[in-house]
Amino acid sequence: MVLAQLAGISVAVLIANDHGRYIDANAAAASLTGYSRAELLKMALSQLAPDGAGATGTKLWRAFLKRGRMRGIFMLRRKDGTIVRARYVAVANVLPGIHVSALSVPTRKRT
Repeated sequence: MVLAQLAGISVAVLIANDHGRYIDANAAAASLTGYSRAELLKMALSQLAPDGAGATGTKLWRAFLKRGRMRGIFMLRRKDGTIVRARYVAVANVLPGIHVSALSVPTRKRT
């Protein structure tokens, strides 16, 4: 597991290859998505997008690989079908062909 050193980190970390398929995920990613680590390792980024990502997702993935870094909001579809608004930071080619994304769900302040 690439993430062995990050096992206790509370932020969801997903590692993908050039095709957007997950090759590693930490426990926080499993908790956030509702999928087990084993299930995530059989999935691609597009499968977590509410609309399956389609052409827009492919375009964004290519832009990410070209730019090298992205951050923003990702609408994530959990295993149970609920949609979660997650903040993400992604870095391409941390190693050749290896891309890392960290996601967190902002907590709402209680007043």
